[in-house]
Amino acid sequence: MRKRRAGMRLRAYGVLCVYAFLLVNSIPRIADASFDTVMACMNVGLGFIAAGVVLLLLAERKDSGAQHASPVEPGEG
Repeated sequence: MRKRRAGMRLRAYGVLCVYAFLLVNSIPRIADASFDTVMACMNVGLGFIAAGVVLLLLAERKDSGAQHASPVEPGEG
């Protein structure tokens, strides 16, 4: 049996939100978009960061309440 952490899926979604933040903020700047477009994308990026932080905190909370899997010896199972 593999050891699984309880909040791994939430943690993965949190990392994806941080990745989306990077894309949303960098692509309009690279494309030399107007100031209004860059500011709108920055606001959307702040929403992604907020969602990512919430998801990472929820994953940590879920992990703290989960029982740890005991190690399984190679001959057992």
